[in-house]
Amino acid sequence: MLPNIHYTVTDNDTGEVLYEEDTGFITKTYDQVTYFAPTLEWLYPIWGVDQATGNYIYDTKTCLLEENTWVTMRLEITPEDPDGQVVVKEFPLYIDCTGPFNKDDYQLEYLFSNYWGEWQG
Repeated sequence: MLPNIHYTVTDNDTGEVLYEEDTGFITKTYDQVTYFAPTLEWLYPIWGVDQATGNYIYDTKTCLLEENTWVTMRLEITPEDPDGQVVVKEFPLYIDCTGPFNKDDYQLEYLFSNYWGEWQG
């Protein structure tokens, strides 16, 4: 059976649908040509296209959403079989595109091994 996956990404605060896609019927195994992998166009701008694979390359240094945004990804999976049941899965995502610290917020300690003695640091 080839499932169809319709997915949406919705901003939890505003209710705005940030992205929506209908994949069409796709293969469900990795040994086939295609499989489901949601795009990240709603989170990062597209920087280019990988010429070998045709996949998008995202500019992950530029987040399109504000820090601390909550979104919900909703998947509606419809089997090819007309008697099959639609399965709906939802899960929240917390957008945190920056690290928790900058270089001035912490101190690094390097440990190295002295083969014949104790750890030095």
